[in-house]
Amino acid sequence: MIRRFMLGLVLVFVGAATSYGQGNTQITRTRVQLDDGAVTAAVLCVEQAGAGTPEGAVLGAPCDTFKRTDGPPHEYTKETGGTRTSPTNTGWVAQSTGSGVNTAGTPLDNQVAVFTDADTIEGSNLFVFDGTNVGIGTASPEASLDVRGHVDITLIAVENDVHGLELIVDAAGFGDVKGLDINYDSGAIVTGEDEGVILVNINELDATGGRVIALEVLSTDGGADAIYAVKAGAVVAPILQDSGSFGNPDTGTNNTAGPADVAAMIDGSTGTNTTIFVADDDYVLIGALAAFTEIEFVIETPAGNPGIQPTFGYSTAGAHQFTTFSPIDGTNGFRNVGVVAWDAVDLTGHTTNDDTGTFDIKITRTHSSQGSVSLFYAKTAATVVYSWDKDGVVTVSSVGIGDATPTHTLDVTGTFGFSDTLLISGTAPTVSSCGTSPSILAENGTAAFRVTVGTATPTSCQVDLSPTATTGWNCYVTNMTARLANVADQKVFQISDTTTAAVLENQTISTGAAAAFVDGDVLAVSCFAF
Repeated sequence: MIRRFMLGLVLVFVGAATSYGQGNTQITRTRVQLDDGAVTAAVLCVEQAGAGTPEGAVLGAPCDTFKRTDGPPHEYTKETGGTRTSPTNTGWVAQSTGSGVNTAGTPLDNQVAVFTDADTIEGSNLFVFDGTNVGIGTASPEASLDVRGHVDITLIAVENDVHGLELIVDAAGFGDVKGLDINYDSGAIVTGEDEGVILVNINELDATGGRVIALEVLSTDGGADAIYAVKAGAVVAPILQDSGSFGNPDTGTNNTAGPADVAAMIDGSTGTNTTIFVADDDYVLIGALAAFTEIEFVIETPAGNPGIQPTFGYSTAGAHQFTTFSPIDGTNGFRNVGVVAWDAVDLTGHTTNDDTGTFDIKITRTHSSQGSVSLFYAKTAATVVYSWDKDGVVTVSSVGIGDATPTHTLDVTGTFGFSDTLLISGTAPTVSSCGTSPSILAENGTAAFRVTVGTATPTSCQVDLSPTATTGWNCYVTNMTARLANVADQKVFQISDTTTAAVLENQTISTGAAAAFVDGDVLAVSCFAF
């Protein structure tokens, strides 16, 4: 069987521009169709463009086309009605019903086309690709991805071991390779303005256990000289801590100066809620009888992006008098549960508000459309500041050395020394060669302990000390029993020592001769290594 194929070839010759209907410029073209090599038709066609639909407004003959600039539809073909010599405005058939798009504006080189509405694309400097780099918010990207503006990354995990943002960096043996480089310019900030270069705001309301670690640094074993989790350079204080706990405020008002409170705002319960920041310039007051430095906001329904754009003020002398300041806002403009924090030194002249009788913080919405936050409750925290300053001065409440639960300003479990030399040991001493059945009555390591002398009227006692001293031990002793009885002419002296023991002897002061202890004498002893 021989199958016949038809070769169709259309040659288009562009003629003069003319004008048909609606005053739009049109292009006249002659189409010559070849069928199996023979000329079968020579047809004059017109391509027209303009706004609106062509029916009833644009003249045309079969094979004419009309491109609508404000579609959809976007293209029409004249199939029936009229001839070239007697064109009509009927017989137009839409060829697209919304799948096409219009273009707008004058695109520039490297611009990425974006939809400005459902049917229009336009070049935009918001997105640029120059063949190598992609720019968002810049027409001149300087990196593989160059973003000029604000970036939000939102992740809701659906499994274990996922990342909101993961950086994989191979230094490949080169120096000065940064995994994350932040160049931060504080600008002309003044007292009362705090800035957080990296803010980690943790919501643990649903937690029933476990631990959350804001920064965890892990390393394999290897040959580096040292691995450090944190390094602070010159003029940088390594640590500033606000120590305290949250409690219910004494004042909570919703767009009123007080003193009447909205109980649901300050009851600490997720069973009640209050809608705040309903309109632009709405405000809330949160206050307490004592000054505080943090407010926790537990939010049921947050504000949309970009948040309420809050301003903050603290109460000064008088009725409803507030001074503006800039704390660290962990709620991101009431877009999430978080903590607003500042330092007490930031608030000059902070005192009680005459309207409420409390130290108040005023928070005001300034965004024209974002608001209507549903608040479960707010809590405040009065804090004590501890620090490790730029000069290396450490201010803390207590220190435990070898002790995870110190109960004193300094608790040492183990040994204590100077210049790598043992001075005091936390190990309990023992006693020997001190009559029959001597004992340690009480002890706090070698620094202070009591010895009960055994029976058989010994003249000396040996106390055994550990760990091993570098050279020996100096011990100082008082016979408390003899002192209480006002025994004259007797005193206890250290007469010898080794690196692990010291011998204490009772002597007659006037002769220097050894004298017998009384059975059960109690000796108060302190021994120091050297």
